[in-house]
Amino acid sequence: MKNNAGCCPLCGKDSKPLFTLRNSPRLQNVLFDSEGQAKAVAHGDYDFRLCPTCVHGFNPGFQSEDIEYDTDYDNDQSASPRYRAHVEWVVDHLTDACDLTARSRVLEIGCGNGYLLSRIAEKTGSVIDGFDPAYNGRYGDPSRFSREYFQPTADRSWDLVILRHCLDSFTDPGPIVEAAAKALGTSGRLYVESADLDYILREGDFSLFYHECARYFSKTSLAIYLAQQGLVAESSNSSFGGQYFSCVFRPIPDPSLVASSPERILRNLTGFRKILIWGISGRAITILSHLALGKEVVAFGVDIAQAKHGRHIPVTGQKILSPQEASEFQPDLVLIPNRNYEDEIRPFFPSTTRFLTLQDALS
Repeated sequence: MKNNAGCCPLCGKDSKPLFTLRNSPRLQNVLFDSEGQAKAVAHGDYDFRLCPTCVHGFNPGFQSEDIEYDTDYDNDQSASPRYRAHVEWVVDHLTDACDLTARSRVLEIGCGNGYLLSRIAEKTGSVIDGFDPAYNGRYGDPSRFSREYFQPTADRSWDLVILRHCLDSFTDPGPIVEAAAKALGTSGRLYVESADLDYILREGDFSLFYHECARYFSKTSLAIYLAQQGLVAESSNSSFGGQYFSCVFRPIPDPSLVASSPERILRNLTGFRKILIWGISGRAITILSHLALGKEVVAFGVDIAQAKHGRHIPVTGQKILSPQEASEFQPDLVLIPNRNYEDEIRPFFPSTTRFLTLQDALS
């Protein structure tokens, strides 16, 4: 990637010099049988740059034609108890965050020696698939791994797709992110783990700069980049002593659901004669006013705050009752705009009363 203008490849804004790395081999994790071979390996100096606008780092001197991952490439750290503890943290985190079970299908693109996938399969029973030209058969069932770059297919999807320490190896990660997004279907999750540029900047840790890394993401720049690819962050964590970020993404929901939600609420109110809405604040007022729900449909509002009792809701005009008055009204439906309050509302009414949270109405 040549970027003479120094423009950020993510946002196009001006960047500034960050660090000049001296005498870097083009691939970090290829070792040699002799001192002569090792010293003769191609190496050079590389000027890394930083975009202060989106907190994104990049390596204009990166040359993809000099990068070839094969079985000679070995970045295995699984002999270390500390690293294995980190992998176990990842397995536990993904099991909880992505609800992994024996029915789950998990794909790792750039799976290395297969250690993480093998631990996921052992712990959850999930069906795993791994793709990596450098896979050496060290871990996992070799029949579940392919020594090649991943190519999506129309007839296969996964519940979880994992990208660990590989987005930084592409001048244009777009194709691999697009492939990962296609593999997710509509309800899967994408896990991204990488060296955290925020950590590098905060600690001054230049040891994480390599020629083979074309980009360095912060949590900020990763969220910006993946949003452009139709993915939104669901959770974001620092891991491995703060040196990595570990982020779970999901496809951005279909925005048409927002436009259709008023009609779904109205359908759920059909057939009830005595309706109350509980919790007279922003949500309730928006529902009533937007849907023009006068007192002939929703008879009263209810609120636990005494200062609101006897007053009237703007636009639609319903009187606000106390919980005691609401109980005496004997509604056949109580509409609850925020389900967080459902447990404290139910005891005011008999078991025959129907309750409808906004979230249930929209599901």
